[in-house]
Amino acid sequence: MAAGINVDETTKQIIAELKKLPFPPGYGFEVGGELESRMESFGDLFQSLLIAMLAVFSVLVLQFRSFLQPFIIFTSIPLSFIGAIWGLFLSGYSFSFTAFLGAISLVGIVVNDAIILIDLINQYLKEGMEKSEAITKATEHRFVPILLTSLTTIGGLLPLTLRGGLFWAPMGWCIIGGLTTSTLLTLLIVPVLYHFFTRGGKSPKKIAI
Repeated sequence: MAAGINVDETTKQIIAELKKLPFPPGYGFEVGGELESRMESFGDLFQSLLIAMLAVFSVLVLQFRSFLQPFIIFTSIPLSFIGAIWGLFLSGYSFSFTAFLGAISLVGIVVNDAIILIDLINQYLKEGMEKSEAITKATEHRFVPILLTSLTTIGGLLPLTLRGGLFWAPMGWCIIGGLTTSTLLTLLIVPVLYHFFTRGGKSPKKIAI
């Protein structure tokens, strides 16, 4: 196949054309070879991803002694997938095997960002701060570290993304797009969810009149 040709897109076009052909009764076609192996690998990886996410969720429940806070942390995952899809769409790549590997890597990165943010909020609450103050202060203190972590990760992926060819580029664009949206949305959505769906912190002091 000529250089610069997307194998996945070409395969999809061939399958679409084959479906239009009027095969005689008893005849048809099946997809095999590399694509068949890749689809089987997708299924195995997806199952492994679900098991890994369940294990991470269980550890977070033990760490935070709460079911709600791990759920809040996991909201950062769909936020990252929004950017991952846009990254692939804007770059012109399909959701390939390497893009799926990028999505798995993305889950670990964005969950870590949400963990360190909520952990700091909990620390401030233990020190006696009101919830709104703890959320605001933790978000301010974690904004720069989370932003710099995302920027350095994106910077490290740029050579692989721009020069990695059709094999590695989808993974790079998937992670870069996901980090771009999750970094900003996590710092906005996670604190808001924490404020409305958790209890804790001192009650506002009442002023006698």
